[in-house]
Amino acid sequence: METLEPISMTTMVSLIVAVIALSIAIIAIQASSKTNKRLNITLELLNSLHKIIETNKANIAELENKLSVELQEADHVTKNTSQSDIAKEQDIIQISQSIADLQVQIDKLSAQYQELVEQEPTAKIYTKAQSLVRSGASVAEVMEACDLPRAEVEVMMGIQEKARK
Repeated sequence: METLEPISMTTMVSLIVAVIALSIAIIAIQASSKTNKRLNITLELLNSLHKIIETNKANIAELENKLSVELQEADHVTKNTSQSDIAKEQDIIQISQSIADLQVQIDKLSAQYQELVEQEPTAKIYTKAQSLVRSGASVAEVMEACDLPRAEVEVMMGIQEKARK
């Protein structure tokens, strides 16, 4: 039977350093995974907020057009004030109030959006990447500008294409 030679101090230190390095690498991988999950959730929230803002903008435009039409009609009949004229004026007041309410909602959503962006520093990179994707930048341009992996940029572009449909 062979006897094992005692481990030298240098070998022992090297072994301990290797175990510590392996532990640090495992911890870093786990932290990166958690960060990616948070970033994905943040990106989904940003996309949802963007859709809500776009819907509200469309509603405001529609209400403004309605208001414009109502104002034009009101100008034509101001000479003959009647009960229907008073009702139209009330409708205009209600539409104006609706527009003001929608503007308040948009302001709140914008503030929430800004808070989300400021909460996660790395979300700024994703926000910039999302803006580039929306503006039609190529995968390579987004990768270079934001230092993101190809797979993440391609996912963002896929999400943008679905949003356009």
